[in-house]
Amino acid sequence: MTKEEILKNCLWDRYGMASFEIEIPILKTKAKVQFIPISTSEKKISDDMTKALNDVLNVSPMQLIEIAGFLFKFCSLCCEVTSYGYEIDVAEGETLADANKRYFGVKSQEDALRKSTLEQITIAEDEGRAATLHFYAPWEDEHGCEILIRNGEVDKFQE
Repeated sequence: MTKEEILKNCLWDRYGMASFEIEIPILKTKAKVQFIPISTSEKKISDDMTKALNDVLNVSPMQLIEIAGFLFKFCSLCCEVTSYGYEIDVAEGETLADANKRYFGVKSQEDALRKSTLEQITIAEDEGRAATLHFYAPWEDEHGCEILIRNGEVDKFQE
């Protein structure tokens, strides 16, 4: 996607931030993209912001596996340290974390990806060529999970 195409589709708010919805092909879903420029007085998108969006649009199948791995790791961490407050039967030989993952229907990376929803992509000019993917995750429905794509590579996640 070119800078001109981005600018054509953007809606600018009173705070100088731009956004629009876009189809993310590999996830087969639409998500809101929010651009946060350094200068809020100009309606401009930098070259790095354009590249960051294209990095997201061009996520490869191997990178999707990395994203799914981060979501599964995040699910595992949450299920280990969170008491969800619901009645669940812990099967013999099963840990509470295992029972929590069973409750959420997550046994694998693919399950974690399928159960998560990409809600927004944030591209901040002061972060360079980077895009943060904001996922809703039912095992952490208050904060969700953020996965960073920096310089075209899946970089890290944070809750």
